[in-house]
Amino acid sequence: MNDGKKVIGRYEVDNHWVVPYNELLRKYNAHINVEIVAYFYIVKYLYKYIHKGFDKASIVIYNQQDNVQSEVIDKIQQYLDCRYISSFEACWRIYEFPLQQRNPLVERLQYHLENQQVVFDDRDNIANIVSRVTEQRTMLTAWFETNAIYAKVRSLTYVEFPTQLVWIDSRKIWIRRKRGKSIRRLYYAHPTFGERYYHHMLLCIVHGPTSFTELCTIDEIIHDTNKAACIDFGLLDDDNE
Repeated sequence: MNDGKKVIGRYEVDNHWVVPYNELLRKYNAHINVEIVAYFYIVKYLYKYIHKGFDKASIVIYNQQDNVQSEVIDKIQQYLDCRYISSFEACWRIYEFPLQQRNPLVERLQYHLENQQVVFDDRDNIANIVSRVTEQRTMLTAWFETNAIYAKVRSLTYVEFPTQLVWIDSRKIWIRRKRGKSIRRLYYAHPTFGERYYHHMLLCIVHGPTSFTELCTIDEIIHDTNKAACIDFGLLDDDNE
């Protein structure tokens, strides 16, 4: 609220400058900071406060019979950086009530280049790596297989697939969605990732391929790389005029 008081210096300011002024201050008689999300640092500012973690408190432990003012204060001994839980949150956790919920479901779609789905260590035995059949069948390869079996789902891209089907991780298969909905997200791929980045682009626009080769096939032209397919799709510019 403007009380008419000003500080005369290089600028004339009043208490409108404390926080961005808005009508919510007067309506609720409280400190409310409203920011316009116009710059990227505003999003970072809001995200930091939402996800900064649990509340914490600094406490001091001492014997009430001791003369605290006369003794030497050992900060390492007396001050503890500890997690603070209010009585309401403590009861909520004791009774094991749900602390949060997420709706709708966010489906993180896995993807990889051809024959790069098995993760292994250099010290692993090659025979054990080859025998990992369950790891060779992934969310992406199962998508190819489902497109080959069911023609009705071939109108969907990889990103659109979870709108009508659900991934069962224990069985490594896609099944028909009976209820609910989900938000689909592909794992991020930076442009410096090379073929994986172009592979990411194709999965967002190609409908119903049954293999990695068909994913890179456009108008019956088979491209050797994902980048070449993206250029043919018009997703990238080349040096040709």
